[in-house]
Amino acid sequence: MKIKYGSLIADGSGTIGGVTFSRNGSGAYVRTYVKPINPSTVAQQIIRNRMAGLVVAWRGLSDPVRLGFNSISKNFPQTNKMGEVFFLTGQQLFTKFSSNKLAFGESALAGPVKNSTEPVITITAVAIASASAVITIDVAAVPATAETIIRATNGLSAGRSNAFRSQYKQIGEALVAATNDFDIKASYEAVFGSISAMEGQKIFVEVLTCDKASGQVVGKSKAVAVVAA
Repeated sequence: MKIKYGSLIADGSGTIGGVTFSRNGSGAYVRTYVKPINPSTVAQQIIRNRMAGLVVAWRGLSDPVRLGFNSISKNFPQTNKMGEVFFLTGQQLFTKFSSNKLAFGESALAGPVKNSTEPVITITAVAIASASAVITIDVAAVPATAETIIRATNGLSAGRSNAFRSQYKQIGEALVAATNDFDIKASYEAVFGSISAMEGQKIFVEVLTCDKASGQVVGKSKAVAVVAA
């Protein structure tokens, strides 16, 4: 639960006493907390096992290395739901970056890292239909020093102008071909099912650019397309 204090209370985010405080495009609101369903999917189990493994990996680091992660935390400011800047602990930073590295097939971090200067890869177009789902990026090929993580939503109403963070799921780890056009249809359908059943709906896609050495997400690019026949 996060609370911002003003003359009384200025803002709130989170759940306390069975009540959830949140915000949407119309402003702040309060609702009764509903415990989400835990389907315990294979994808969820993979993430949970990855997190458990990183806890063990952190404990296996030497004291100087752990202190090194604590010391660099100030170089990687984060922003919470209220727009306030905060800093992760050394273990949180290690876990965040190492989890990204594991997601695209690399090993967990062995020591502190520097802030990345890797340029952000931008989506320039998305075209989705029953036969293909192609995203186009602004570079001819992903640099050898970068990795990408691709996330997308299920088919949503064509009237939607955005998607919630919780609606995005990872559908792939890398844009590997030496081209700027990538067909993500197979990866997408492996997660969400047949695209042909989503004709006329909107699919939101985002590509996260990661520094290959550190696992730092240096930026993300979003795009949306209506599924054509």
